[in-house]
Amino acid sequence: MNMNFFIKNFYRDLRAGNLTLILFSLIIAVSSISCISFLSDRVKQSLNKDMQSSLGGDRRIVSDRAIPKEWIELAEKLKISWAQGSRFPSMILYRDSSKLVSVKAVSENYPLKGQLRIDTVDGILLNPKLGNDEAWVDASLISQLDLKIGDEIFIGEKKIYNFRNCRI
Repeated sequence: MNMNFFIKNFYRDLRAGNLTLILFSLIIAVSSISCISFLSDRVKQSLNKDMQSSLGGDRRIVSDRAIPKEWIELAEKLKISWAQGSRFPSMILYRDSSKLVSVKAVSENYPLKGQLRIDTVDGILLNPKLGNDEAWVDASLISQLDLKIGDEIFIGEKKIYNFRNCRI
């Protein structure tokens, strides 16, 4: 008897249009959640695929403090390949112009996996080495500050005698 009453009222509300809006909203909600879930899964798969090459290794330790010397000594003792890097904001100064930039500094043995690929005006370079007073500078920054190859620039208080053009 209760089921008969339920079906009769459901059919009546459906004909009156009361449930149409609720059913339509439910369909949109489920579709939206499915689409977002599918998109986030695809992004996750894409990031995982290239994670090792973007990290330059298998694992990464992130800290706002210096890595303890004991860790480095233990890594060398266990014959674990390691590289250090740092990323920080700084100002680039050239003549009367300045620009806030993101600076990334890495040790000589970076990357541990894969190859560092720099796209320059002269072509693609693999695992290029830089001296102490050298830096790779993005092409957009060169045009913004009107730099020329070989000009002296300052990154913070450090004078860079030689910078090279690259597209990152």
